[in-house]
Amino acid sequence: MKRIIFGSLFVLLVTIFAYGLTLKMYFWQDDNALVFKIQNIEGPAGNFGRGIYDPGSSYRGVAAINYPVYKLFGINPSGFFLFGILFYFLASLSVYPLIKILTQKRKIAFFGSLIFASGYIGAESVWRIATSLHTLHMIIALNITLTFFVLSFKSKKKRFFYYILALLFYVYTMETGYIRAHGIIFIILGIELLLNFRWFISAVRVIPFVYLYSRWYTNGNLGSWLIIMKQKVIDEGNVDLLFSPLKTLQNIIIPDIFKLSFSLFLISLVIVLIWKRKKLLWLGLIIMLAPVAVPYITNQGQIFESSHRYITTSLTGFALFVPVVFSEIFKKNNFKFFFSCSIVILIHLILLNKQQLDIIKNRSNPTRKFYEQLTSEIKTLPKGSALFFDSRDDGISKSQVGDALAVGSMPSTTSVALHYKIDRYDLYLPENFDEILSLIRAQKITKDHVYTFYYSSTYGLTNTSSETKKNLFNGSQTITFIDPQNINYKFSSPILVSLNVVDRVNISSLKRSETKVNNLKEYFSYIESKNRYYQKVSASSISDWKYQEIRYLVDRDLTTPWSGSRFHWHNEHSESVTLDLGEVRKIGAVKMFHQSKLLVPSEYSYFCSNDNKNWKLLGKFSFIPIENTGVIIDKFDPQFCRFVKDEITKTKADDSPQLLEMEVVDAAYSDLDFTLADNIQKNPFDFVENQSDANLLQEYLTSNGLDSSFCFYTDKSEKPFCQSVKLSINTEKKYTLIVPSNGIVLKKIIIPSPDALKVTIKNVSIKPLKYSELENMNYIHDYQEY
Repeated sequence: MKRIIFGSLFVLLVTIFAYGLTLKMYFWQDDNALVFKIQNIEGPAGNFGRGIYDPGSSYRGVAAINYPVYKLFGINPSGFFLFGILFYFLASLSVYPLIKILTQKRKIAFFGSLIFASGYIGAESVWRIATSLHTLHMIIALNITLTFFVLSFKSKKKRFFYYILALLFYVYTMETGYIRAHGIIFIILGIELLLNFRWFISAVRVIPFVYLYSRWYTNGNLGSWLIIMKQKVIDEGNVDLLFSPLKTLQNIIIPDIFKLSFSLFLISLVIVLIWKRKKLLWLGLIIMLAPVAVPYITNQGQIFESSHRYITTSLTGFALFVPVVFSEIFKKNNFKFFFSCSIVILIHLILLNKQQLDIIKNRSNPTRKFYEQLTSEIKTLPKGSALFFDSRDDGISKSQVGDALAVGSMPSTTSVALHYKIDRYDLYLPENFDEILSLIRAQKITKDHVYTFYYSSTYGLTNTSSETKKNLFNGSQTITFIDPQNINYKFSSPILVSLNVVDRVNISSLKRSETKVNNLKEYFSYIESKNRYYQKVSASSISDWKYQEIRYLVDRDLTTPWSGSRFHWHNEHSESVTLDLGEVRKIGAVKMFHQSKLLVPSEYSYFCSNDNKNWKLLGKFSFIPIENTGVIIDKFDPQFCRFVKDEITKTKADDSPQLLEMEVVDAAYSDLDFTLADNIQKNPFDFVENQSDANLLQEYLTSNGLDSSFCFYTDKSEKPFCQSVKLSINTEKKYTLIVPSNGIVLKKIIIPSPDALKVTIKNVSIKPLKYSELENMNYIHDYQEY
């Protein structure tokens, strides 16, 4: 008895060393969905189904096993993780009798329990409340099932009794652990074939298990998944997919942090199996591989990293395999056996704690602080509220806000809703500030229910709600600044910036360029044609995606993409964009700018029309993208067109297309060097070779102005936010433009300009814009709802 108590305490100690740090973790992704489901236990929520236990849900049992914990601890995540440690300890103990019966050796069973307790393998399950108790409970039930199944042929008495118990726990495991128990049949068959194979008797023994498994898991999708696998492996020649399970096996046996050669691992594994010829080693491999059999097919050959939650169940096989290997290698040397097993345990503990400290520092602590500050600033959240979280663009802050709001299987509003115990559909989380204006116009929210925050990884949340409401609905006075390089104006909503610009250039005294452009006049004409195109063009599409609406396709901004709706694409496998040029033009080319080689159109056709009804084919095109960012230039015979349609039928990813910009080029300029044209447009002063060029430049600037930009530096980023503008040369002119919400402090304004141009900014004035003013200026846009 003392030995059992001492051994159990030692396993508990290792478990605490392994997962004690999880007590400092916080909700993440589907954890939020689960807690929300428990708060609203009767209704449907995400993948958890209806009620406390929905037999029709793949994730049945998840809410039920966590419900008592919520009743004890509420939304305190430490309580859930405490029970996670307890269940992990029980799972570690459940390994002991299974390995003891299989090996008949206490030392192997004891170290198997310790290796399980230190298990880095599948640790992600324990780091997520949504998977922790449910997966560990399933592993306990699985180990009990396997123990009784082994006893049903190894025990001298009560074999039938153990067989019935094995069947009962088998059904219980599949029913309550459905989403993670799909590999159980392979383990049952493996045990029978390796340890108790007799043709007739074995068939009789396993038939009930196979039948019951088919009742739970067989469905019509398996055939289609296998067909897809066959197409990828045989038709496309992707033979590497066949090795995916073995590569996952490598990550189970040797943590992926060590980057061992797959070939070396495979050779070493084969040598061990041939050298020792132990059936238990093969059984260990089967238990390790069984949990990845179904995901291998459904995820099309995905390789799972060592800590992935899908392979937590594999830890039982690992806990059997490792001590059996060491006991065979060091048969007569207990010290070497103990030492080797201890090294494995120590490595796992080090890896676990290293990764858990990283999670706590970069995800859990920021998320906990985020909600502590939020619930402190807003005590109660009224129904119909909108919360906008702007964040500093420093590579950290945005991801921390994303972690705080992320929910895997429900809307992102769920994470906020659970902290206020309201429904996830009773509030809005706009992606950008302008969406708040759209929600107000649509009467989905009122001005009293607008909340705005700014987040930085250094200071956390800054509540800007009062300032935002004051400026939007009451107005504020105009403030003038003398020095544009030292403004430091606080704002949290769109502002109107007015400033005078004095620019001077002496074209006749420009330094002569060594770059010769024979047809400079033609390039200037093209730039003017391009400017006219953007002044008149409008775009429409069959569908678009929220925050990537069709208006962004012709806004002269290569940072704002248009995307078609994924729902429409998956139903129709086609998309169409129509450009209204605003006038009939003789066109000869189309330029498409893209940022993703997977989503750029790869098969498409252009059509021409003058009435938007009768269409003429301009040409069919195909494109094989190599780089992620680039431009496609498609040329065709000149045609007079008012409307141009692009019908897209294929992308590399077979997903909805995405484009940054589309420009229709007049036929007269379709053969120009467009890279050179862009350089001339940015800095025409660099291309003046002689007096004739100087005269052309003077004429061009007089009629067209200089394409430039106003750049606003805020606390949001080290890089400025810039807006395009036309500068009138050799004059003083007042410019007025709307600056959207972008950080909370406007630091300075500059105008990047060529060396030849001397620019001075004077009389800067800033005024917050009221909602009514923004509406009158047609600033407010509608956003798609999905």
